[in-house]
Amino acid sequence: MARLSDLLQAAWEVLIAPDWPRLRALLEADVAYHSRRLAEGGLERLLGELHPAFDWAAETATLRVDYPGSTTGRWRGRGSS
Repeated sequence: MARLSDLLQAAWEVLIAPDWPRLRALLEADVAYHSRRLAEGGLERLLGELHPAFDWAAETATLRVDYPGSTTGRWRGRGSS
């Protein structure tokens, strides 16, 4: 575990850390943008803009994802299907 931890730390320092301030700013801007889109247009609009494979039917609270092996389920509260 210690060796793996050291390797992950080294990878972070070489691959991500030099660009982290810019990457973090981009991620924060993306979260803010999509939060606004959700507030302005609801979940159906937000999901439709994220990817054409997403389809939200508000009247039945059904999220469909057109993806091999995907299933359709209903959200009935916190985490249940």
